[in-house]
Amino acid sequence: MGHGNRNQTTKLPKLEIPKYSGDYTQWQPFWDKFTAVIDQSNLPVVNKFTYLQSLLQGETAATITGLSLTTENNRTAKSILE
Repeated sequence: MGHGNRNQTTKLPKLEIPKYSGDYTQWQPFWDKFTAVIDQSNLPVVNKFTYLQSLLQGETAATITGLSLTTENNRTAKSILE
């Protein structure tokens, strides 16, 4: 009676990405988590950009407010923020 590989699913806790409001000390943790959870996912680029916009607050959000939802503007927004 070999057990072999069983298909087991582990229920992981939902990952929360904190909103970023411009505190420089919080930039790297925010960006690392955003990159790991959203930017490296298989989501369409426009959806990734929408997530990025939704996670920014205050003056940081204002820096990319005028950008329309396009693949090119996603790259532009990331360049502005980095």
